[in-house]
Amino acid sequence: MSMAEEDLLSEHQVYLFKKNGFVNAGPLITEDTATELANEILSVIEHRENPTRTQPIRIANLSGEEQRPIWQIVNIWQASEAFSQLLKNAKLKHYISKLTGKSDFRIWHDQVQYKPSHVGGRLSWHQDLPKWPIMKGGTQLTAWIALDDAGPQNGCMVMVPGSHLKGNQNEWLHQHDGSWQLGHNDSFMSEPTQVLCPVQKGHVHFHDSLTWHSSGPNLSGQPRRAIALHFMDTETLFNCQGDHLLKEHIASEDGQPIQGNPFLPI
Repeated sequence: MSMAEEDLLSEHQVYLFKKNGFVNAGPLITEDTATELANEILSVIEHRENPTRTQPIRIANLSGEEQRPIWQIVNIWQASEAFSQLLKNAKLKHYISKLTGKSDFRIWHDQVQYKPSHVGGRLSWHQDLPKWPIMKGGTQLTAWIALDDAGPQNGCMVMVPGSHLKGNQNEWLHQHDGSWQLGHNDSFMSEPTQVLCPVQKGHVHFHDSLTWHSSGPNLSGQPRRAIALHFMDTETLFNCQGDHLLKEHIASEDGQPIQGNPFLPI
């Protein structure tokens, strides 16, 4: 499928991704499509205990607070045709190939994070890859698609430029749970810089699997709904010693490329 010039990533955007570990790639889907997907999230949450409906792998409140929920849904694409179609977006595949220089990727899993208006809590500093200990090697990245405008008032993401080059720092990051300030880290010359990453509705923001990131609470009167699509290349290998929610779905032998029914090629 050919694409219009405005749909292609610039070399500067690719440079920023490699340098900083994240980049806003701009529009991916229309606002109408974003609204449809946002409404799908509400429907899946509403019917999460309905045995007659196909359910995603997981629905949970990440904040642990009933009054300040952050709804997480894992693999909503398996419960929603609209989200399943999103994985077939040609621009998405182009962006991933351009940013990584690789063409063969699979969906690892998707993850909806929904912060309701006024009550949606904050998400602590973390890296993605250390939370996936059943992976070895390869390349992984996340496409974060805003289904509502995401800004400072409703809990947009915050990233640390260059942090993807510092290896596994998750243990150190967890020492700062509940705090915005990161303090001194030996891998940086000074306190790590934090960058707000607002994303317009229907736009996509990419980050490397080792980029440090967090997000603030939703203090606005508007919801903040988004879908994070986690991708892995075909050189990502299975580590049977690790554990993860999706481990039981992996059909590979230890040390072989991760494959299985939910891990569709894109």
